[in-house]
Amino acid sequence: ETPEEVVGGALWYYFIHKKVLGPQLFIDRLYVDPKYRGRSYGEALVIRVLDLEESSCTHAQLVAPENVIGFYRKLQFSVIQTFRDEELQGRKFALMSRPL
Repeated sequence: ETPEEVVGGALWYYFIHKKVLGPQLFIDRLYVDPKYRGRSYGEALVIRVLDLEESSCTHAQLVAPENVIGFYRKLQFSVIQTFRDEELQGRKFALMSRPL
């Protein structure tokens, strides 16, 4: 790796869930280049996003494909519900959350 290489990225935003949980941080996308996977870059990205959260947020949420649920569980996310996306050939996903 060189300092100029981009190995991954994250996209997140804040929203207010007035009826249940209050202000939320939602991690919309997380990506690490396949040649850099297994080197803790994904974990570092999630931790950095959580460190940047607004102090008013009570929870972080995300939707994870079935194959990476274990990765997020290691970062203290819990499965709230699972579902299949018929537009994506019935792939299974999990809505996950963790308190901040």
